[in-house]
Amino acid sequence: MSAILRAPSILLAAITAFAGLAAFTATTAHGQIGFKDAFPGLVFDRVTRIAEVPGMPDKTFLVLEQHVAQISLVTRKNGAWVKSVFFGPVAVNQQNEMGFLGLAVHPDFRNNRKYYLSWNPVAKYSDIIDERQADATFTKDAGTVRNILTIKDPEWNHNGGTLHFGKDGFLYAGFGDGGGGDNQFGNGQNKGSLLAKILRLDVDHPADGRNYGIPADNPFVGQAGFAPEIWAWGFRNPWKWSFDPLNQDMWVGDVGQNATEEVDIVEKGQNYGWPNMEGPNNYKGANDGTMKLPVYSYGRALGSCVIGGVVYRGNPASKYYGTYFAADLSGHQLFGLKKNGTGPAARTDLGAIPGGNPITFDPDAEGNIYMGVEKLAPIYMLDSPDLKPAPVSNLSGASGHQGYRLVQGGQGGKAALPPGDGSGKADRLGIFNLSGKRIGYLAAEDLRFPEGIRTGLYILKPLEAAPEDRPEGGR
Repeated sequence: MSAILRAPSILLAAITAFAGLAAFTATTAHGQIGFKDAFPGLVFDRVTRIAEVPGMPDKTFLVLEQHVAQISLVTRKNGAWVKSVFFGPVAVNQQNEMGFLGLAVHPDFRNNRKYYLSWNPVAKYSDIIDERQADATFTKDAGTVRNILTIKDPEWNHNGGTLHFGKDGFLYAGFGDGGGGDNQFGNGQNKGSLLAKILRLDVDHPADGRNYGIPADNPFVGQAGFAPEIWAWGFRNPWKWSFDPLNQDMWVGDVGQNATEEVDIVEKGQNYGWPNMEGPNNYKGANDGTMKLPVYSYGRALGSCVIGGVVYRGNPASKYYGTYFAADLSGHQLFGLKKNGTGPAARTDLGAIPGGNPITFDPDAEGNIYMGVEKLAPIYMLDSPDLKPAPVSNLSGASGHQGYRLVQGGQGGKAALPPGDGSGKADRLGIFNLSGKRIGYLAAEDLRFPEGIRTGLYILKPLEAAPEDRPEGGR
């Protein structure tokens, strides 16, 4: 895909504290990250997204297969992983990087069954976001579709296409500059174009003749010349990007042109420079003083097509906690980045990638990290004793009660607690966000999350006394 992208169960464990995490250190050859078959016995064709389905009784994934143009449902049956067709196959444009590119599950999926698909139809050339629904069994697509957005492309390449919901409930979508080379169609710095941008859309409240609404706090609402959908701009091909589940930092891998690959931590309203800059360097112009520099960049000695990754938020005691795992399609080297104040991120190489060119990284609710490759192959899971889900640990304080792990709690769903965890010792369990703020509680006899709390990762902690208030609001 270098020619393609280049160009022409439910929980995070409760813990006693977040301070004092082990420092990130370079790994030795003996301690490098391994790769294991995540779903033994199953293979997939050019995986571009691995999305865990929230609220299912058994661990379940939707897997996007790019050129087959199929969404596969992967779940466990009789102790083994099984694969079935959730949606597709359908006819798509199969030119190199086109096809099924992005998928996001609605935060209220267990109630509205909605999910969002980014794809490229056979007809030249366009990027489409559709809203679709699962059927009542949650095991296949119901056949209902509503187009959210269609963007015409001048060429076949630089599509981007990654979709994610933020904790704010809005859908974020990343698109490339429309293809060709050297920004030949001028979209990189075109304020009115939706290409070369990260967009932020309200899919729950269509307005003004669109099939989506514009969030009132989008940065360019009301500004002359700017498309109001824009969250950030100046990208060449943000092929893969993700949110840090702890703090919502948006990590974007933006594929370079001739010499430099870059990773950005994207902020609201900021301009990331393409084509004035390629990475931190002047390219077809210069930094006008407002353009943001990447948090990390590298040259052709290390690869030619960055594959944006994910931040590990499994076990807070791990030396990798907070590490951004990413790779390069042609470099075949897994690497980790750690934020370094306001300076460039520090890189550590973590192992050679097996089984083909990497094209996506995705986490599950426990923090495990999965990788898809650009051929018919297994899905791999990053494998290390330091990349495990958080263990259940005793909480500090007089109660001495056990902590609890939970997966994708929120939106009225029920928290599944392991047997014998001591839940009967408390009348209520406080719901705390990952910063330690209490935002609500569960009644121990029911354990259902209040409807006002979004789907996400939470700490559950016994309360010494019954709280007088209902949930205190979301994150």
